Amino acid sequence: MTGGLKVNQEASPAGIAVDDVIFSWEATDERQFTVELCADAEFKQTVMYTDTRNTFVRYDGLPLKSGATYYWRVRTGIGPWSTAEFTTA
Repeated sequence: MTGGLKVNQEASPAGIAVDDVIFSWEATDERQFTVELCADAEFKQTVMYTDTRNTFVRYDGLPLKSGATYYWRVRTGIGPWSTAEFTTA
């Protein structure tokens, strides 16, 4: 199970710089995590989709749009998703 989702050490922040975004979360056990970043709340416009063994991941894709709201989620294995959002500066 995952929780405590943060972007650049803040929960649901507004005004995040688009050039250095780090997603982090808390987990009750350490296994494989899947992280998805989307441009829509329905998670249909995927911007990033990655697997990791860490409880953090740095965004390294195409530049994010300024003044946009992004939605992201993380899960352990095939468990339920924990979801959050943030807005860029």
